[in-house]
Amino acid sequence: MITRHVVFDASRSADNERRLELVGSIDGAFCTLIYTMRGKAIRIISTRCSNRNEERAYRDGWLHI
Repeated sequence: MITRHVVFDASRSADNERRLELVGSIDGAFCTLIYTMRGKAIRIISTRCSNRNEERAYRDGWLHI
């Protein structure tokens, strides 16, 4: 269960939609989820293990939206 997380704007100029990146910890492992909103629905684009920069941002408690 993710109890604490940080969210970043992950939009790319080539995309015509806003993408968000959520970084959280599940049982001590850092995970990153890229998603977008489609109306009221959440569309998951990808999920993976977080990289070092994402882990650092999580630890620093940044919130960028």
